[in-house]
Amino acid sequence: MKNLSPVARTALIVGAFLVLGAGVSERDDGEVPKTSQATHEFTLALLKDSVTVKNAPANIVLSAQSIFPGLAMSYIASAGETRAELVRVCRFPDDNQQLLADLAGIRRQLEATAEHRRLDVSMANSAWLDETYATFRKDYLDEAQATFDASFTPVKFVDSKRASVEINRWVAEKTHGKIQQAVNPADFASRIRPGVIDAPVLVTVNAVYFKADWGSRFDKLATHHLPFYVDSSTTTDARMMHQQSILPYAENDNMKFLEIPYIDGAYSMYVL
Repeated sequence: MKNLSPVARTALIVGAFLVLGAGVSERDDGEVPKTSQATHEFTLALLKDSVTVKNAPANIVLSAQSIFPGLAMSYIASAGETRAELVRVCRFPDDNQQLLADLAGIRRQLEATAEHRRLDVSMANSAWLDETYATFRKDYLDEAQATFDASFTPVKFVDSKRASVEINRWVAEKTHGKIQQAVNPADFASRIRPGVIDAPVLVTVNAVYFKADWGSRFDKLATHHLPFYVDSSTTTDARMMHQQSILPYAENDNMKFLEIPYIDGAYSMYVL
C-alpha cells in the first residue's frame, strides 16, 4: 500500500463491509423495494460522513448493515420529532409494516445462507429499556419479535456499570467472543439538568457474526512481511496476503473499487 491521504486511508478501510440489501431481490414487477433503496442510501451517506469527520482515526470499521436494523427497532416505536429525524437520517418509509416486512426478508435470507456448510453468519438483536421510565408495549414486542427475533431486557441505566456488563455479555455471546466490549458505563451517563430531561431510556443493540471462505482463497505460502503505511510517514511491519485472480474492479479520479466475493458469491467484501 502506497502513501495515502487521511481521507483516502479512511475511505479504504471504512469501505470494507458486507452488503446485503433489505429484501435483496427485486420484486416481481422489477422494482427495488423501498427499504432496500433506503439501506443503500444510508450506507453511502454513512461512509461519506465518516471520511469528513475532523480528527477521526485514519482507520475505521463500520457496519451499516448492523446500524440500520438497530435504528429501525427504535423507529417503529418512535413518534414526533424523533421519528422525523430517523426518517431524515435513515430514509425509513412512512409505513412501519413495509419496513418490517422488508427487514424480515433480510433475516430470512440470513437464516437461509446460515445453512451453508462453509458460511457462518448470524444476526442478533436486542432492546434494553429503562423500567424507571416505561415498560415495553405488547404491540412493540410482537412486531419486533416477529421481525428481528429480538430479545427484550428491562434495566436501570442509573446503575450504568451493571447495565454495560449485561449488554457486553450479550454482545460477546452473539459474536462468539469476538467483541468483548461494545459499551461502557460512560455511555449511559445522565445529562439531566434543570428544565431538561436527557437520560438513556431505550438502547437497541445489533450484533453480526460472519465467517466464511473466500471465493478465491489466499495461499498461506504467498503471505509475506511488508511495510504497512499507518500514515504518510509512519510504517509498521505487517503480514500481507497476496493472490492473482480476476475480480470486479473499477476506478476514476476520486476512488478505486474492488469486490472480493466469498464462497459461492452469497456475500462480498467491497473495498473503496
